[in-house]
Amino acid sequence: MREIAFTVNSKLKLLNIVEDGVDFFLKNQCKLDEDSIYWFKVGFHELLINAYLHGNKKREDLLIEVKVVYKNKKIKANISDCGVGFDIEKIPDPTRPENILKPSGRGLLFVKKACDSVSFKRENNKFTVEITKRVKEVQNA
Repeated sequence: MREIAFTVNSKLKLLNIVEDGVDFFLKNQCKLDEDSIYWFKVGFHELLINAYLHGNKKREDLLIEVKVVYKNKKIKANISDCGVGFDIEKIPDPTRPENILKPSGRGLLFVKKACDSVSFKRENNKFTVEITKRVKEVQNA
């Protein structure tokens, strides 16, 4: 098992550093193939931005916690923010005709398509989203 964790303030430049760190971790410590990393990062990026925009409402004094674990050919990531969370059933379907042209609302759809599982929980004054992605290791790495 390998893991990496970050706790950062809600600042876009810090989230970029987190993404770069996770990318380096997956490529160099876990030795995963580019396709696996790409699809995981699609979901991971969306969740980081959601934590920044919707969870912490761009408040730089609030924290975002990230933990990424690689074990048994699966990447699991937990992204936590200080927001109240949301009811997944109340999120409008972005594929419905009345929502197609809206400028936002497709992030969770991307996450669900890019990852194998997505779950949400609220505890200890934090809202956490967990994603899991089955991946391939690079041969002869």
